[in-house]
Amino acid sequence: MENDKIGQRIKTLRKSKGITQEQLSEEINVSPHYIYEIERGLKQMSLETFMSVARALNASADYLLFGTFHCSSPDPDYNEQLDNIIRSLSPHKRESITKIIDTLLPLLK
Repeated sequence: MENDKIGQRIKTLRKSKGITQEQLSEEINVSPHYIYEIERGLKQMSLETFMSVARALNASADYLLFGTFHCSSPDPDYNEQLDNIIRSLSPHKRESITKIIDTLLPLLK
């Protein structure tokens, strides 16, 4: 596993949701320093911790591990197109898009 990339995705998601390292650590019952080490790629998480982080950040394991999104669209080309768009964005733009989506999702019916 690429701990540094996983850690960066965790950090980006955490920040996009406005959650501090301390808040995330409290939610999953680990120390804030451990969250820091995970985000820096210095520590590899246990499966239990990994799943707790995924649940706390409302993220898929696919995204945290591989940086890809998988949706249930019947058209595989659509999934690939979305994946390519997201991959082409800078981390800053991905964070901005995540914030936009988080804002709009509650408004969709």
